[in-house]
Amino acid sequence: MLRAKVKGRNQRPKTMLIGTGSFSLPVGGMRIVRLKLDRVGRALLSAAHGRLSARLAILKLSQGPSEAQTEAVQLAREAHSSIRSGRSSRRAHGRAAS
Repeated sequence: MLRAKVKGRNQRPKTMLIGTGSFSLPVGGMRIVRLKLDRVGRALLSAAHGRLSARLAILKLSQGPSEAQTEAVQLAREAHSSIRSGRSSRRAHGRAAS
């Protein structure tokens, strides 16, 4: 679960769920996990100009008692690559290359 604090006008901040996901890892394994943000999460990320602080809750489900771990994370929007097909950037903007 992914949660962020949301503050409305003249209100106290409240924590809202902004995304969820599921994954499995072998013991001692490590990997990048992509979580899907819901509508509120996408709006908060956009309003924060592509960077948002949130809290990530990870629930370990295995034999024995389940364990929960919470960590602070920084969300960042992925950068889009802008590759132009063989043109120089000056020509792409309507200026003649010298």
